[in-house]
Amino acid sequence: MQIESVGLQMIEGLHGFLSTASLGIGSLVLIGLVLFSRGFRNRPAADRDQESAHSLVAEYAWGVVPFVLFAAVVVWGLR
Repeated sequence: MQIESVGLQMIEGLHGFLSTASLGIGSLVLIGLVLFSRGFRNRPAADRDQESAHSLVAEYAWGVVPFVLFAAVVVWGLR
């Protein structure tokens, strides 16, 4: 199919990026879910009652990384 306009090329590029990013991130989330659930299930019962350590880096990354990705897509879409 021949692309007639520059706007359509940009929209198709954005669609390709969003599709690829969604598939990649979704795959990483699924792999992480499986690995963490297997690790939790295989640890001894005595270890399950202990409180896990708090990570401020992970806390900020959980909020900042999705915001940066969202902002990049918005800026790209507004061009």
